[in-house]
Amino acid sequence: MAWQADQSRRPAADRRGVLRTRRVTIRQEELHQLSAALLGSREGLDAILARISDGVTVQDRQGRLVYANPAALPMLGVGSLEELASLDQDELLSRFELMDENGDPFPIADLPGRRILLGLEATPQVVRYRVRRTGAEHFSRVAAQPLSGARGEADYVVSTFHDISDMKRSEQTLSFLLEAGNLLSASLDYEDTLQLVARLAVPTLADYCIVDITDEVGEPRRIAVHHRDQEMLGVAEELQRRFPPERDAPYGVHHVLRTGVAEFMAEISDEQLERSAEQPGRGPEYLALLRRLDLQSYLIAPMVGRERIVGALTLVYAESGRHYTESDLPVAELLSRRAASAVENAELYEAAAAGVRTRDSFLAMATHELLTPVTVVRGYAQSLGRLIEQRRSEPPPHGVGVISVEADRLALASQRLDTATIRLQRLVNDLLDISRIQHGRLELTLERVDLTEMLRSLAESVRIQQSEGRYSTDIRLELELPAVRVIGDWDPLRLEQVFLNLVDNALKYSPPDGSVRVWMQLEGDAARIVIEDEGVGIPDDQLEVIFEPLSRGSNVWHSGFPGFGMGLAVCREIVERHGGSIRAESAGPGRGARFTVRLPVAHGTGPG
Repeated sequence: MAWQADQSRRPAADRRGVLRTRRVTIRQEELHQLSAALLGSREGLDAILARISDGVTVQDRQGRLVYANPAALPMLGVGSLEELASLDQDELLSRFELMDENGDPFPIADLPGRRILLGLEATPQVVRYRVRRTGAEHFSRVAAQPLSGARGEADYVVSTFHDISDMKRSEQTLSFLLEAGNLLSASLDYEDTLQLVARLAVPTLADYCIVDITDEVGEPRRIAVHHRDQEMLGVAEELQRRFPPERDAPYGVHHVLRTGVAEFMAEISDEQLERSAEQPGRGPEYLALLRRLDLQSYLIAPMVGRERIVGALTLVYAESGRHYTESDLPVAELLSRRAASAVENAELYEAAAAGVRTRDSFLAMATHELLTPVTVVRGYAQSLGRLIEQRRSEPPPHGVGVISVEADRLALASQRLDTATIRLQRLVNDLLDISRIQHGRLELTLERVDLTEMLRSLAESVRIQQSEGRYSTDIRLELELPAVRVIGDWDPLRLEQVFLNLVDNALKYSPPDGSVRVWMQLEGDAARIVIEDEGVGIPDDQLEVIFEPLSRGSNVWHSGFPGFGMGLAVCREIVERHGGSIRAESAGPGRGARFTVRLPVAHGTGPG
């Protein structure tokens, strides 16, 4: 059969009359000679087309495929010409989901070969197609030319398919990285942002995208997992729930978090899945879930921050049939670094915001706490002033009873002044101590101290303050000390500050008819001092928080109890500087609290 090129639909030539394709350059005047030579020999034509990497197909007037070169067969999803011959075009096309570059449906009637068969003009088209059986996606530049017979009619249509999947994926990757970067920098809510990034990564970079963030102890916490199919997403979540990864495995998320080195597996074989299912705690159900996921290849990149690994990004190819290579690592690592920066920036912002909130709370509380004793001092000073002015303007009183009443009033005013100034002094000293601690300038003056005698004197001082009205006289203060002297090298003023603070808190937070118990016992080379009360208690999740500067239990912030939230922070620093420890215990709000101080005994004990 004699075929000739349709001159009206030939590709445009350059000024030399040269037709250019990706692999060969042919002069127009040589085209007819070459065509005649090739078409005269089917074997010669097959030999030439077999060497072309692009797919080439030939259709007759009825649209039947009568030829496909070897490169076209896998593109069409068939294994041989015989299989291709057994399919009509509609049956063949039903194996694919055709889309344009943006993923919108592509009408079959707009395929270049179909348009030529309909007598219409045809221009090359970029077609994105998904194999329905596997889900694999490809991009091809599809072009078509008619081959006319002697009467000038198109007896055959030759279509070419140039695979541009790699180029398009590169374009998609660059677009994805740009959009992901914009997302990661647009919000400080990193968990929501990383979930958006995971959705964006599918299917451009993966069929599954998983993001894990490390918690306070370095354990991964899964915050995002995405797949286009909700059913398969459920299978992945079931696998994670029923068979969580082993912490010490030499591969996987835990291993990447430990080492900080990315890993990828180019191809996951069924034999590997079977070996994985043989591990203890797994079995047939585990293997069945793995096979349902249709895993083909995976890549895990650590999210490396400024000073630590903040998480891991896992990308998995499954039903698409794609596989990762080492060339994919830089893209994943770039994305993971950007994600790590987003996490750290959010953490820094939250820390700064928490600092501002703490500062504002402190300023409000400090203003109240400092003004309270000042107001008391001012009030009693004014009362004393008025009393003095009254005595100046009146004749001396007669009668012992009047003198006694005025003396009592003066004594009470003086006592209130003294109490208020003591409180003000303690607040200022606590502020100074916090500043010294933060700058590493809290100094100790060590000397030999009898802790038994110190606690006994402190209890007597507190009872005197009770009688003077500083604390409720109905609260019972119980003291239990060993019948020996407990001697150590300590700073007496600083230790007295610690125990006075702890006893003051116990009395302050106790109910009017409650009791406070202070007791000490020796445990080897250490003294154990315990202060217990029956007061407001401490929430379980705040037993450590209360030792931080400017922190108090949430149940006393707005309860009217005075305090800055500085005393316990100072106490811990002083105790730890002495080589000891302090901890808090509580059964919960409203159920009292217990503070235990342990101090090393440097010089043993002696008779009390």
